[in-house]
Amino acid sequence: MAERWITSAGSGEHPGAEKKFEANISFDDYSYLVGNGDTLQEAHQDLVAKVEAAGMNLSTMGGLGQRVLAIAKTGVVAPPQFYFPVPEWANALPSDLPSGPVVEHTVTHSGAPPQVRHTYDEATKRHTQSLEVSGQTFSAEGSDSSEAGHALGRQLKAAEIQADLQNPYDPISQLFENLARHERDCVRYPGGVAVPPRFDFRKAFLEGRTFETSIAKEIESVTIKVDSCGNLQLPSGVLVARDPSSNPSEGTGENPLTARLNPGSYPVFVSIAELSAGDGRVVCAMLRISGGDPVRWEQALEEGQDLRTLKPGLMFGYGVDAGIGCFADVEAAGILASEEQAKAHWMELPKSYKAICMGLGNHGKHVNIEVDAEKKLNVIAFSSGWGDGCYESFWGYDAAGERCCLVTDFALFDASVWDEV
Repeated sequence: MAERWITSAGSGEHPGAEKKFEANISFDDYSYLVGNGDTLQEAHQDLVAKVEAAGMNLSTMGGLGQRVLAIAKTGVVAPPQFYFPVPEWANALPSDLPSGPVVEHTVTHSGAPPQVRHTYDEATKRHTQSLEVSGQTFSAEGSDSSEAGHALGRQLKAAEIQADLQNPYDPISQLFENLARHERDCVRYPGGVAVPPRFDFRKAFLEGRTFETSIAKEIESVTIKVDSCGNLQLPSGVLVARDPSSNPSEGTGENPLTARLNPGSYPVFVSIAELSAGDGRVVCAMLRISGGDPVRWEQALEEGQDLRTLKPGLMFGYGVDAGIGCFADVEAAGILASEEQAKAHWMELPKSYKAICMGLGNHGKHVNIEVDAEKKLNVIAFSSGWGDGCYESFWGYDAAGERCCLVTDFALFDASVWDEV
């Protein structure tokens, strides 16, 4: 049999389970295996036995396979791979967080850079971030950890505390970077009001248009290609735009877009930026309602979203955590959610989502899958720009004031790039 390749390997503690520890690996065909044990080493030994029983050889399956074998043999987990080289203080990083009404996480070790201390008070629902540096203690609160971090960054700047730009682990640099990004976002998203689109989306669907832009400090030649994804069946007229892997909380249902469409079948297109290096990335996805030309754009909101409550620097859109977005009828989206909630193990890929992943892997940037043959319900999915993020959607209106399309912008390029297109 052809040797499969390991795409991820992990392990963790599961208090309350029959076996305290779990070790797992997933493969390039979206299958997975899980080992369990009373110790981390036993869990890996159980995993190795299951791999061998399946007729596979971990020693020939790359670095992740070697890592599983090493833990099974020694019981020792190597330090995180992202530390190059591994600093001494990294070995002091805790493997879990203490629980209680106040959750607190802090790391101190000789030679370590100053560490941000994060606490959350369950009673007040407030987050606090604090830092000891240069003999001073700085502390700031917020309604979430990001808000507390921004406030802490402002305090450090006001006190003229300097970041160590040569140290990639310096939390002060990270606080300043996050604050700078937030301040830029506040210009684009002042809060409490609808925002215009970043650019005129019609430009993203100009088939064959070429231009140059800078990507990772290299000049890239870009050619726009427009692909048809087929028709989306929308029998309810209630449209959902989201990450197909997201799982709405059980019992709360979907959060469809507030605007309703006539029940029917709607063509979907994606705009793809073909790069000179051979890569291709989705710029925007469009659901066509009519043949009208959009002359005005209006922010698309989901049920429950109220612009009046939106804080500066924040946006309404849908989050992507797997590099994929989609359009679906609310009932089709509900099928995705039901399959997600019914899976036996968190690593399992539900039937429809697995079909999406395999379709994107085989065919490229978009896929049209049927989720209910009897009702002819389908989901049209597409890769999302550079990958994960939060992405806005906008309704397009024609000269007669009629809604003619919906576009999701995957923020592939800076808005200024489109000024010259």
